[in-house]
Amino acid sequence: MKKEFHHYAFGLFIEELLKFEHVKITEMCHELKMSKETYEQLKKGMIKN
Repeated sequence: MKKEFHHYAFGLFIEELLKFEHVKITEMCHELKMSKETYEQLKKGMIKN
């Protein structure tokens, strides 16, 4: 059985950190080797395990 996790607070944390450090989302995704779609799912709390 798969567990469903919601990461709303983590997504909000990333958004605030990006604003504070003046980092663009595409730059962050590139450095993390994460797709933009994965980032959007993470931000919305839609990542499932």
